Amino acid sequence: MIHTEQAIRDIEQAFCGRLTPEAIRFLNKHGILQNYQAGIITSQKAANQVAQIWDPTPTSQSEHRSEAIANKTSESEKNLASCISEVLALRANIEPQVIAFRTTHLNGEFLSQDTIDSWVASTINHEGVSTTGRELVYITEFSRVPTSICVVEGGVLDELRELSELLAHDYGWQLEQASSFVLSNSTPHVESIQLSADVYPNHPFRNRVTLKIDPTIAPEEVVKAYIWARSQWFETRFRHQSIKHQNLALFHAQNVEYAEVKEKRAVLLQKWNTLCDSQTKPDELSDKPINDSEEQVQESDFSW
Repeated sequence: MIHTEQAIRDIEQAFCGRLTPEAIRFLNKHGILQNYQAGIITSQKAANQVAQIWDPTPTSQSEHRSEAIANKTSESEKNLASCISEVLALRANIEPQVIAFRTTHLNGEFLSQDTIDSWVASTINHEGVSTTGRELVYITEFSRVPTSICVVEGGVLDELRELSELLAHDYGWQLEQASSFVLSNSTPHVESIQLSADVYPNHPFRNRVTLKIDPTIAPEEVVKAYIWARSQWFETRFRHQSIKHQNLALFHAQNVEYAEVKEKRAVLLQKWNTLCDSQTKPDELSDKPINDSEEQVQESDFSW
């Protein structure tokens, strides 16, 4: 059985985002997490069930981010991403494993998007399904979220699963993109800039934006993407914090918010002024010590 922490990571990967404590409780309450751990359902199916309650859904979330970034980039950068996507698909088409699979199982032809589901269903009827967790993920242009199934070891679908994992690793595609490429020759779109965010509502100073960037892209496009990400997921106001205010936040946490013994304000002011005097670069830490009339040690001074 899959360990709980690993199971949650698997579902988060399929969900394309971090699961909130409420979402994890939902998984436990309805037995979804346990069913995945036991191999009864796939991680993608578990993620889809979560997505029905917590919007946005995994795929719509990913598509929304990609489309929004594409709309913010220049025509040159969008064309570059399109050209790179086409070249990668052309290279993948001549991979020996891809040619062999298509020749053996598709008679050297491609499936249309509207026949992928029926081909998979027909193959399942012939091979059966498994509960071992060997998970094949694919998508069609008609589906909102990827479809995942547990496949029989050594079967055609298992061969497709292994091939999609190989292509995803070598070409930087999503698993569902790679599977659908093998079956239908659909070109997986590769963005010049890919964005993701880790959001910690209870600890916003731990929020992070991750950018995966084509090294040939213009620096100004990177700046535009970062600004867009900030405006989408976080507060848009940029607040430069001096060394003084950074240390003041730490001082408040140590001596006020989490202090076991609460000291009087006058004592805190004296401790803070002593700290300021002891700094090697007092001009960077504080222009001058704090006194009663000028500045108070208040919680409003400590927001990151």
